[in-house]
Amino acid sequence: MDFLQLIQKVQAQGADTLAAPTFPFTPPGGSTVPPPSTDEGRNLLLQTDSTSVKTQQRFKVRIYVDSDESEITGFTVNITFDPDYFQVIDADTGTTGVQIDYLDSTFDTTVNTVNNDSGIINLRTEVEESQASSIARTVAEIELIAIKTGTSQIKITQSSSNILSTSGVDVLDNVNSLNFNITAQTTQEEPDDSDGTPIIPKTGITDQFDLLVALVGGVLLILTGIYIRKISKREAAQAARRKN
Repeated sequence: MDFLQLIQKVQAQGADTLAAPTFPFTPPGGSTVPPPSTDEGRNLLLQTDSTSVKTQQRFKVRIYVDSDESEITGFTVNITFDPDYFQVIDADTGTTGVQIDYLDSTFDTTVNTVNNDSGIINLRTEVEESQASSIARTVAEIELIAIKTGTSQIKITQSSSNILSTSGVDVLDNVNSLNFNITAQTTQEEPDDSDGTPIIPKTGITDQFDLLVALVGGVLLILTGIYIRKISKREAAQAARRKN
């Protein structure tokens, strides 16, 4: 595809395409994995900024649809993942069930469901034949959280996905998958605000020792008071005898 064809393709998409470029770009934090396809064919692709994540880390996977300039009336994307390694974060807590974030304004969604128990995401769209349009853009985002260390795959299942032509024929050529490496989340150490003097933590033993010291001190004070009182009485008695 030469530069002139690329310009014509962008113009044909309208405002939605201008807001989501179809050509490769570098997002904040690194290159897109994989970049938008420039291959011929009608493709459903998964993209992410990094395939290395940590446990309890949230990350996003994008769904990119390219009809290769062919007008289509809709598409279906079936995605599978291992629920032992990932869980999808609900994009619409106000609606029953779990959904992903659908971004496209051209094709109407008829199915948007996530099953976090079986690890299946289903997204289906359609428009009337008179509204058929070509497409080459990101149509949805999936936010997930990694929950277990290891390697695991998120993939589009081609046999249950499609891109429908204006005659209702599936013209899907290619799909892809993403392989993730999940490592353990490291615990962040709290900053040391001390002045260098070691701090001995309080324990049950030290607490009991402090109580024992307080009790012994109290007993000694009582005994000292009794002793002083006895001496005072003795001296008073001796003074009385001397007077007599």
